[in-house]
Amino acid sequence: MENTLSSRIRDRFICSVEKNPQIKNAFLLVDNDVLDIHVNACYGLNSSADQPYYIASIGKVFTSVIIGQMVEKNLIGYEDKVMDILGSSIVDGLHTYKGINFVGEITIRHLLNHTSGIGDYFSDKPIQGKSMLQMILEFPYKHYSPLDIIEWSKKNIKPRFKPGKGFHYSDTGYHLLGLVIEKILNMPLAEVMEKNIFSPLHMKNTVFASYEKQTKIDEGTICDVYWGENNVKDYSIFKDDYAGGGIITTSSDLLLFFKAIIHHQIVGESTLKQMTTWSTYSSVKLIGIAYGLGLMYLKSTPLLFPEKFSSFGHIGSIGSFMFYNPTTKTYLIGSVNRFQYHRKSMNIMFKALKVIMKAQ
Repeated sequence: MENTLSSRIRDRFICSVEKNPQIKNAFLLVDNDVLDIHVNACYGLNSSADQPYYIASIGKVFTSVIIGQMVEKNLIGYEDKVMDILGSSIVDGLHTYKGINFVGEITIRHLLNHTSGIGDYFSDKPIQGKSMLQMILEFPYKHYSPLDIIEWSKKNIKPRFKPGKGFHYSDTGYHLLGLVIEKILNMPLAEVMEKNIFSPLHMKNTVFASYEKQTKIDEGTICDVYWGENNVKDYSIFKDDYAGGGIITTSSDLLLFFKAIIHHQIVGESTLKQMTTWSTYSSVKLIGIAYGLGLMYLKSTPLLFPEKFSSFGHIGSIGSFMFYNPTTKTYLIGSVNRFQYHRKSMNIMFKALKVIMKAQ
């Protein structure tokens, strides 16, 4: 029988999403062993708690874990230059800032914590012509390979600053990381994810979206995703997100993954320390958020956001979230499956945390 705290968390979640007609479906998993709280809730027509859904940029945590594993095996270093690995033909033209070519200075660390200065193909305004988002809406089923994205970025997106001298969120940078992984391990990124993370952790409902050979889940069961009034679940944008977010999974599988990180099961303690070393740079678009190596930190703010709420993990552009709150030892995972709804998903998460904190 579900305990009172779990019931309260579930009720608040349902109440929050029912109030917003734009939210068609949503998920919330809350796990706290200390208080014996294990909520795995869902909302929406034809939805179930174990339904697979896209996680968008939470996929960057998976990419960072793979890089961390490679560092532990001395296959790569965080300070290694990206051009030395991928070659000038791929990266040249990505970072000419104020007339100076800085692409040779970009390191793996710069890409992981978004301090490379490389622009973001997904959200930055292009030098001329249509933005990538406009192109996706006009031709939603057109496929863009990682190299297509990088070449388009060279021609259309300006770099923001010298490497290591600022913060600018960049999916383009994570495309480069995916290519680095493939180059060094000589294996498609989808197969690396399966071999190094999904299979060892028994994530039986998790797949790399662009992996054509996947047979683990029925694609027809994947949760709908909305962009305005459009159901965009089948748009190529998700499969093309590659190392920046191209993963389909369930809340339960994400819990297995995040617990394995926290308890040093798939990366060591020193690697987790690297991942949670927060950059001193920040962005006006991500106020209150610091970034490590593939992980975000929700920082405390005087009066508005007390220290006890500080948590780390990642959010996605479709209102997906995966966080751990050290104060209460609580995992919070879920999604509202709608573009540009990440702030509303954060609100759902913090309402659950408030219930837990009142009980302690």
